[in-house]
Amino acid sequence: MITPSEVKKEVSQYKAPTSSVKNNILYVHLPEFNGSSSQGKRYANTIYYKLTSKTYKGIIIDLRNNLGGDIGPMLAGISPVVP
Repeated sequence: MITPSEVKKEVSQYKAPTSSVKNNILYVHLPEFNGSSSQGKRYANTIYYKLTSKTYKGIIIDLRNNLGGDIGPMLAGISPVVP
């Protein structure tokens, strides 16, 4: 259980996923997620649309420095490539 002030702090520290493409290989960095439900949707959609907008030769999903949090938006975002 977390307090309302801890929730507010986590929402204010939201980190969006980032991506880049080099040699037709998509590199996606997934930071930890602790945020609001609207931030969770934005987090998941950012990844999802990048993965589905084009066909890539390869995809690298980087979890370095990801300390955890709510895994739901992370899994929803990468669902196009998870069997």
